[in-house]
Amino acid sequence: MSQIYLPRSINRSKLVLLLCSIVFPWFAKAQVVKRHEVAPNGFNILTAADTTRQGGIKQVDIGPGKVGWIESWRNADDSLSWDVSVAEPGEYEVSIIAQGGRSGSSVQVEVAGQKLSVDCGSQWDRLSLGKVRLLAGLQRLTVRSTSTPPIQSFFSVELVRSSVKQDLAAKAEKLSASTQWLVADRYGLMFH
Repeated sequence: MSQIYLPRSINRSKLVLLLCSIVFPWFAKAQVVKRHEVAPNGFNILTAADTTRQGGIKQVDIGPGKVGWIESWRNADDSLSWDVSVAEPGEYEVSIIAQGGRSGSSVQVEVAGQKLSVDCGSQWDRLSLGKVRLLAGLQRLTVRSTSTPPIQSFFSVELVRSSVKQDLAAKAEKLSASTQWLVADRYGLMFH
């Protein structure tokens, strides 16, 4: 019986994954479902790069270590979804960063049996969809383009409690520097 010697750089788990992807081609194409934690006291961003895609949607690759966006929506069956784990139940504001088509497009976000929709313009924009009540535990959040033509590009979904958003705005206001010294000392700005 002959033995196979592997180089040190190839361990058994890598070999098993390689063999499985050869024997079962669908194994190599399977997407890993990642769970996203929704922090009750944080600003939660679900990026398009971390989503599970359904249909012909494609991710734009903008280079190593960078987060791209999603484009090439074709029809109403195309969707993006995230499995989110909510630590504490509560009401969360939902917004997205997206770009509609030339004649305007609509996006729908569905989570915990609640559906919110918004119309997108032809430029990248942060759009508020409203509020949803999330229960504690694991839930699926799904984004669909519900219009013809579908949206052109999609970047992220943002979830934040209203009180947390107000606290963050107050902290940012305290950190901003005053420009009154420019006025008092009669400094001016000139642009070419």
